[in-house]
Amino acid sequence: MIHLGSFAVYNLLIGYLLIHREEPGLTSLLLYAAAMATHFVTSDFGLRDDHKHRCDRTGRWIMAAAVLAGWALGAATRLPELMTGFLFVFRAGGIVLNVPKEELPEDRQSRFRPFLGGAAAYALVIVAI
Repeated sequence: MIHLGSFAVYNLLIGYLLIHREEPGLTSLLLYAAAMATHFVTSDFGLRDDHKHRCDRTGRWIMAAAVLAGWALGAATRLPELMTGFLFVFRAGGIVLNVPKEELPEDRQSRFRPFLGGAAAYALVIVAI
């Protein structure tokens, strides 16, 4: 239950930062949404492995609602810039911790080369913009 709750708070944070991104504009929004959607898919597989029954019944709805709640919170409020910076750092740390745990585990027969290729392709898109 704590595991699912912490991911709900994490999703709320991602939804909040959807409104308060570093770079405004449609391109920034689309890149952020694509990166977070990919991250959500892999996190969802990991959560389902750990909490299948809960995720299938209520967990996935709570996770989706948390993103929407974070977006609504971001639309209604604005934290000081320093606090928003801390939230970005916290989110980045969460991604760095979750990627090796969820996207590269040996027991799921993950392959590093496709992961590295996807990371390199996304980096090239970011640099090109």
